Amino acid sequence: MSFSCRILSFLLFLSLFSCDFKIDEEKSIQELVPQTAVFGQYTKDVGQTRLLLQHPGLASVLADLNASSLKVFEDNISWFSTIPSEVVLSWHSIGKESLESLVLAKFNENFEQLSQYLPSQKMLASNYNGFEIFSFKIDTADIFYCLENDIIAISQSKILIEDFIRSLEDESASLKSINKGTGQSFVFLNNERLNEVGVNISAADEGVALMNYTLNSDQFSFNGNIDWQVSQTNFQLFGASYIPNEFESIDWLTNSEVHESLGQPYLKVGLEVFGQLEYLILAQSSQTDKLKTELRQTASSLLSSSDSLPYTESYANEEIRFIDNDYFSKIYTKENQLLKEGTYYAIVQDLVLVSSSAEAIRQSLSSHADELTMGQSVQERGFYEQLVQDTYYTSIYAYNGWKSKTGGLLSRLVYQANSFSNGLLISGQMDFEEDKRLANESSKPGAKLLANTFLDADAISKATVMTNHIDQSKELIIQDDLNQVYQISKEGGVNWKRTISGELAAPVVQVDYYDNRKLQYLLLTDSLIHLIDRNGKEVEGFPQAHGITEEINGLRVIDYDNTKRYRFLIEAGRGKVYLLNKNIEPLEGWSPRNLDAVLPNSPEHARIAGKDFFWVAERSNRLLMLNRRGEYYPGFPFEKNFRFSGDTYLSRRPSFRESHFVALSHKGLLIEVNLLGELQREEQLFRTNESTQFQLVNDRLGKGYLILRNEEDHTVFLNEDYEELFQMEEAIGAEVEVSFYRFKGGAETVMIWDKLEESVRLYNLRGQLIGQLTSSSFSPSLMYYRNQGVYQLFVNFGTEVNVYQFSSLPQ
Repeated sequence: MSFSCRILSFLLFLSLFSCDFKIDEEKSIQELVPQTAVFGQYTKDVGQTRLLLQHPGLASVLADLNASSLKVFEDNISWFSTIPSEVVLSWHSIGKESLESLVLAKFNENFEQLSQYLPSQKMLASNYNGFEIFSFKIDTADIFYCLENDIIAISQSKILIEDFIRSLEDESASLKSINKGTGQSFVFLNNERLNEVGVNISAADEGVALMNYTLNSDQFSFNGNIDWQVSQTNFQLFGASYIPNEFESIDWLTNSEVHESLGQPYLKVGLEVFGQLEYLILAQSSQTDKLKTELRQTASSLLSSSDSLPYTESYANEEIRFIDNDYFSKIYTKENQLLKEGTYYAIVQDLVLVSSSAEAIRQSLSSHADELTMGQSVQERGFYEQLVQDTYYTSIYAYNGWKSKTGGLLSRLVYQANSFSNGLLISGQMDFEEDKRLANESSKPGAKLLANTFLDADAISKATVMTNHIDQSKELIIQDDLNQVYQISKEGGVNWKRTISGELAAPVVQVDYYDNRKLQYLLLTDSLIHLIDRNGKEVEGFPQAHGITEEINGLRVIDYDNTKRYRFLIEAGRGKVYLLNKNIEPLEGWSPRNLDAVLPNSPEHARIAGKDFFWVAERSNRLLMLNRRGEYYPGFPFEKNFRFSGDTYLSRRPSFRESHFVALSHKGLLIEVNLLGELQREEQLFRTNESTQFQLVNDRLGKGYLILRNEEDHTVFLNEDYEELFQMEEAIGAEVEVSFYRFKGGAETVMIWDKLEESVRLYNLRGQLIGQLTSSSFSPSLMYYRNQGVYQLFVNFGTEVNVYQFSSLPQ
């Protein structure tokens, strides 16, 4: 007999031994769902529950929510579905990170004949308010139940059985509005508890939605109502042409306290910015000229004593400005915490864009310019036009907004409401993607060679991945020992090759030199700067001599405000930093700036709170932070008497005080220093012995870091909270390069490149091997394709350049 049948048979028989304390009035099963329920399903056909739980997309969502689906519904439940006349399956928040399930089942059968299926043992778990709660064990699971009249309550949480008993005695303890649901099957959603599963719909903070649903392979759609009186009326959706396709969440909301020049409602878009979730607010305005003048005057009046003019940045043919203090937080009172430290804004057409992050506004403006927004791109525009356009509120969560731990199938959640005389009409959907990872794994495990190319001589650089600006496809740039530079298609074809003046002194970078959305390759040698177009031809006026005589260590391309007025930062010698303008002329104050230090990496550029800065950590004991004139910011250099180990991480937040550098010593002393030069945190990590050494490894995409703890014979990988992720049964020495990638879609990957063995391995953060290769003379390049669930690895050794593909599932 199946597992679930044994449990059910036992529970049915228990009606013979049910508790002696009965309530006078028999209640319906819909009246007895405890108010702690977050969501659930009522049905007269348990087969519908089986379909929900066995759907791969919904199962993935439940797994990501840590929601137990209760063992009663595992295995074969077809026999079970013929027994109850009604069933409620609900998930509840009980003060933990996970959700526990509760089943209420109503029966109209004589149970005595089922006694032959009973397990041999049961025990009285407790007596609660005069009702007996029994328990039994199947395998390692403790199952609790209580029987009242013809209704059985069963759960793996005894607290939920107690909640059921309270709902028997006191109707205020139940989610009583479920009793208004009709039909064979419906689902319900308790808006007051949505935030407990990571969905915070600001306008939906009360009421229970009762909804009919339709389920198919790629979508779960629902519609119904909430018996909840609202004061505001419906409004038209707007701003779609400024919502980037790569959004995390979208909310069209209302605000009772708003500036007279800003209309109701406002739009709140969640975007991923440097690994953090930042919000962009959009409002409609019919008085943009008046508003521009008022905002500029206000910005001038709020200037700090150290600034002479309000911050202004030209970007994508628009202007981004900054207002210090809490000006916009007083307008958008619901978003007070987001905007209290000062606000960037831009006014475009009849829209005002507001954010604590300038990068969030840049993402919106650049996506609009590139026609990669919900209102412009063909695929997303079709989705947007299918939405109900006249709503009380609309919320959309993208796949990444769920932070799927399992690489789950959910791609989008839509929740809309329209007000009417008796409450709110609800509609929405969950969209699911096909799980292509499983198909890839079953059809072709291990590495798959996608492309193979031979050079005329041995390679002397890594294969660097570049973007074709015409069709956005990927191409490779590499140099051989004859100083020939090749452009190679991802399919392995050589598009062109040309000889340059010498060996590359830094990795190749792409620039839009003429600000016309056409990309060129910038190549740096020991004496010249080459600028080559995508057809392999040198751009007019190039190559140009840069005049640097010291050995070159690195190159950075700086574009302060995305106006393509480039600055080229070249680090050479022992900490000499040159800054050249677009015409390859030295800038005043940087000719060069001599830091007189050994720099493990070239200085990086960042902009926070409207201020640009360059920062770098010395190999020894100093953190350096300079302004655009090459002068140190107050509080810098910051000195600490230890040797930095590995990378230094910049955590970008809205202000200099909140943003901070994270640095780690080889002995495990971790410090956090804000951008005012103030030590905010100092902590010694646990060392097992004197030989234990540490290393900080930044995410290559700027979204966080890992900590490596090296022991004599193994290495432990830790997250930012110092929690152990996995161990590797080898010590990682100086000849091994560790790279960390936090790709979108939950694909977090560690790449290990052994320079001596010329081998490369990929691991997920559970320490499972994803793929390995034995021939890689240079550090590989890595890309991840979320929709396919595959990695592509670009490697070269000798004269050979190869592109390999791996499934994201472990081998």
